[in-house]
Amino acid sequence: MKRIRKILKKMMIVLLTLLGIVVLVGYLFMQQASFGKLPSGARLERIKKSPHYKDGAFQNFSPTPNFTGGAGFFTVMRDFMFGKHERKTPDYDIPSVKRDLKVHPSLKPEITWFGHSSYLLQVNNLNILVDPVFSERTSPVQ
Repeated sequence: MKRIRKILKKMMIVLLTLLGIVVLVGYLFMQQASFGKLPSGARLERIKKSPHYKDGAFQNFSPTPNFTGGAGFFTVMRDFMFGKHERKTPDYDIPSVKRDLKVHPSLKPEITWFGHSSYLLQVNNLNILVDPVFSERTSPVQ
């Protein structure tokens, strides 16, 4: 019995140590500028020169409501994953149109939205596909 207890204690120490390392690495990873790290140095000076920077903070010219209602990250995530949501599906079918993308039906510019941030711009018999996946990186990691 003592041997089993000793093994379980060592396993618990190893697991807690690994968990601590994962949490620490995750925290350090999230401190990158691409995840919202507070600016400093030249970046902070550039921000301070912006016309949007007033009274020691960045100000939007147009109103931008906070959809979280002042709740913190973990509260929002908990509510998103485990909260009760009345309407998970729309009350009606979302309209869609199937079309042949190879044929440009008119001379006026047209935009076909594929979802999220991908779309096709057709103008003067020219097709321009816009998608952030075509950028150098598709993640915030540099």
